[in-house]
Amino acid sequence: MTQQQKTEIQTMLKQFIEQFPSQSKAAANLKGVSEATIIQLLKGRWESISDEMFTSIGKQVGYDAKGVWHLVETLGMNTIITIVADAKEYGNVFALIGNTGNGKSEVPEWYASKKENTFVVSCAEHFNKKTFLNEMFAAMGKDGSGYGVAEMMDGIVETVLRMKEPVFYLDEYDKLKDEVFLFFITIYNRLEGKCGLIIAGTEVLEKRIKKGVRLSKKGYSEIYSRVGRSFIHVPPPSKREIAEICEVNGCDDQQTIAEICNTCEGDIRRVKRAIHKYKLMQALKAA
Repeated sequence: MTQQQKTEIQTMLKQFIEQFPSQSKAAANLKGVSEATIIQLLKGRWESISDEMFTSIGKQVGYDAKGVWHLVETLGMNTIITIVADAKEYGNVFALIGNTGNGKSEVPEWYASKKENTFVVSCAEHFNKKTFLNEMFAAMGKDGSGYGVAEMMDGIVETVLRMKEPVFYLDEYDKLKDEVFLFFITIYNRLEGKCGLIIAGTEVLEKRIKKGVRLSKKGYSEIYSRVGRSFIHVPPPSKREIAEICEVNGCDDQQTIAEICNTCEGDIRRVKRAIHKYKLMQALKAA
């Protein structure tokens, strides 16, 4: 890792800490990082800090070794932030739907780095109830190892009760198997009025719930009711917004921007790859 990369991580760490009432609070939101290490890093005393630790801190504060990716305030981004902020402040429950690569995963992670007691859980097909609750535990900076499902559920409730305006953003919820998918009912019942909840996924999530309701599948009507019998759709980025994303992230060639706008299909991941390719080509030309 170069000195420049370490300097960039140091800068982003400072920005991360500014979002919390104290340095100690910020340190508590970084996994596997002591406050002593943070102090040394901020002071520029890097001799005793390994590259692995720099990498770990960098990932947690939003640094990418390929270059810092700058978010642009799009309509989609504002929609996501508005929903998360509402759930956080008022303890509301929502179902958020967005196309692949439209920021519904990236934006909440960014928001969580700025706002205390905002927890993002990325769901996966292999999750069982215990794995799922352990991920919720981990998102809060806690270790659920050795606990059973009931104990972890009790622990989450007890922890949430001590927090100001907590919210869980359960991303890619549509990937879960039915047993865990329907566990949302229990989570809702235990956290209602105590914590905001958002389940997020692609249009598959909406179709799955509506189909379950139509077929009278056990539990699906309860989930549909708990999300207000509605789904909030995140609008894809417009061509103007994509062009701004390109420019802010180092691609200022208008022909390249036009090609990206016309071929990315509103997928920010494709925009990232295209910008990366453009930067590589520019570097090769300059070599």
